Amino acid sequence: MKKVLSVLCAMMLVVGLVGTASALTLDFESQNGGWDSPISDGYGGFNWNHVSINDFNYQNNFWGYDYAATSGTKVAYNTYSGIASTSGSSFDFMGAQFTAIWTSPMDIVIKGFSNGTELYSDEFTINTTASTLIQVNYLGIDNLSINANNGRFAMDDFEYNSAPVPEPATFLLLGAGLAGLALYRRKK
Repeated sequence: MKKVLSVLCAMMLVVGLVGTASALTLDFESQNGGWDSPISDGYGGFNWNHVSINDFNYQNNFWGYDYAATSGTKVAYNTYSGIASTSGSSFDFMGAQFTAIWTSPMDIVIKGFSNGTELYSDEFTINTTASTLIQVNYLGIDNLSINANNGRFAMDDFEYNSAPVPEPATFLLLGAGLAGLALYRRKK
């Protein structure tokens, strides 16, 4: 019985200590508006700067927009060909689908920051004839910037992991595991 109790307590302790990252994909379909509608701050837990929506239900496809939407009819794009950025609490940016809109080929520079310090910087070439999956795995950032060097890009399927926030059930499991181990040791 003691052996079963100790194994059960150890399992509860391990489950309580293990955090799970929640992989999320933003496909921009839930954003309201059509052409040139800014993405609402708070969407996906981020503040969006110089990023708007193109909905193909409102506008005929042209240039690279023909290939931009990889899921649904909406894509995000950098407004006024500026630097698009998103910020929030700590997150992991895994990647997204990118398409050049007017200029092909076009270079984009993706940078990840934490507390104002640049942690990551990568340059990629995209074009107007196909969507390109770019995977970067920027871990522990709170700001992401994408610079298209005075060009316009479209982005779909923005994939990230939010910072794991312990839930009350996790604390309960951890506490029960620790209490069980303490009782087991005391009886010994």
